[in-house]
Amino acid sequence: MSLLVSSRPARPSFHRLSVARVERLTPDSVAVWLEVPADLSDTFAFKPGQYVTLRHLIDEVDVRRDYSLCLSPGQAKSSGQIRIAASRVSGGAMSNWLIDDVAVGDQIPVLPPRGEFDCAIEPGQARQHVAIAAGSGVTPIISIVRSLLESPEDARVIAVLGNRSAEHVMFADEWDELERAHPDQLSVVHVFSRQVASEPNAEIAKPASGRLSAAVIEQVLKSSGAEVGPATQWYVSGPSAVVEAGIEVAGRADAGPGCVHQEIFHVADASEAAQEPANG
Repeated sequence: MSLLVSSRPARPSFHRLSVARVERLTPDSVAVWLEVPADLSDTFAFKPGQYVTLRHLIDEVDVRRDYSLCLSPGQAKSSGQIRIAASRVSGGAMSNWLIDDVAVGDQIPVLPPRGEFDCAIEPGQARQHVAIAAGSGVTPIISIVRSLLESPEDARVIAVLGNRSAEHVMFADEWDELERAHPDQLSVVHVFSRQVASEPNAEIAKPASGRLSAAVIEQVLKSSGAEVGPATQWYVSGPSAVVEAGIEVAGRADAGPGCVHQEIFHVADASEAAQEPANG
């Protein structure tokens, strides 16, 4: 008599992580730092661009939502923590709980990292990277950009970030610090859809739809002097319209096979905006 052993991989399980810190990013978004115990460090090792799933019982409903990790693997390793960020959504159960109620010391069940939205790092190669994000789509992008800047690759990165206005830019101070620390590698361009004359980029960013369009992205790239071509790596994250615009621009720039990576953020149901990972 022989035993049949299933080859099906074990289903990942939730692990309770403690909230180490909550930081206000904008009037309607926060970042939450979660402590990763030493014995779970391998379990929560991740690639830049991946996400975790949070679980919480809200009004007797088991709510699960995906949130991108918004730090580099190097930061996670040195701090022993991971970071996610949430932007307020009208009627959003999980996002509003994270913004209004979560506190240091709270325990949150979290699934280990997963996802295919990743960056291409080849040590010793100088390569142009273009990162395009709108709203909370910036969360995996900051992980990717930080990782590129920390890597042995001589990366050149231009980040095009779309938001309603300057006060809605998530990680605004961090973007400024990264640009100052890597002036020869990183250029960050903010595009605001509800612009006022006193804010920067007023002459660039007035898309009629209130979102980044292909025309605006192309204008930004042209103005920046970025040299894009078949080897350029593209990372596009945000609502489907922004992702489609980014893919269109990459196609016009003759992006090579496997050079365009995408992650779509959209409203999954009437009560919550969640991340719907797409193969990148």
